[in-house]
Amino acid sequence: MIKISKKSFLIVLIIAIVGGIGFTAYFAINKNSDKKKYAFIIDNHKFTKAEIRDLVSYPNQLSPQQDNAKIAFDYYRDQIIAQKLGITIPNSITESENSILTSMLTPDNSVQSQKWIKLLVYENSLKKFLEKGGAVDVRGYLYYFWGNQHVSSFYLTGTPPAGSDNPVNIDKDKNYALLKANYFHDALKSGQITPDAALTAISSDLNLSQAYTPNCNLSVKLSDNNLSWLSQVQLPDIITYIKSVSQKGVSPVQKAELVNYGKNMGTYYYFVDLSQTYATGTDVSTFNKAVNTSKSTYYGL
Repeated sequence: MIKISKKSFLIVLIIAIVGGIGFTAYFAINKNSDKKKYAFIIDNHKFTKAEIRDLVSYPNQLSPQQDNAKIAFDYYRDQIIAQKLGITIPNSITESENSILTSMLTPDNSVQSQKWIKLLVYENSLKKFLEKGGAVDVRGYLYYFWGNQHVSSFYLTGTPPAGSDNPVNIDKDKNYALLKANYFHDALKSGQITPDAALTAISSDLNLSQAYTPNCNLSVKLSDNNLSWLSQVQLPDIITYIKSVSQKGVSPVQKAELVNYGKNMGTYYYFVDLSQTYATGTDVSTFNKAVNTSKSTYYGL
């Protein structure tokens, strides 16, 4: 066992105390230095008093009564945390917010006004995006192929075609639906037909229409005419599938069964051709938690 004399122990203790005081003093000096130089620090991103004073010179003209430096801190923190979480805001949202803010504030051509507007646009766009659950509007096409024209139980109104409930005719319906689904799938993949032309052809095909009625088909151009794609897609199974699609373009053909009140109403096929996929993002509560736990210090001007 190693023995340490009292004298040696006291020397080591004194060195430790002095060292501790030195480190404490060093960090205190550094912190004081930061306070003098920086307006705020967010996750190691340092913003000097000079640059923030320059930035807020524009909003100070519009609203001198509010603490625009603190507002800048909040907005920059939101932006840095959003980027850290990998949040990507659709251009449609930022373009809309930019149009609104520039018309309201009528910014001049100064660098300060442009920077401030850009900061406001991002903050407002981020809030709108998070309010939607971080979910992007789906864009593209849903192509739907109904294969049960001869199943009479499906007809709540209208008259079923001749030969209904004949197994041979029902099989022909299903085979026709699958045949057309594969045909249009391959034609779209190869570029032999445009998405709009495919939509028109499928929707007008009487043998693909529900209730054997012309243009009674669930195929649709998604998010068209400012409509929400969720309101356009009528079947929960298809909504779930669309949310799961991560790749843009023409998806594989899907087979599904239509169930109503626990009763199987028949087989259908579908696929999507998406130019913008659904993406689940960060919701408001998750984002706020990330902001509140971030390493951020506000010193002010």
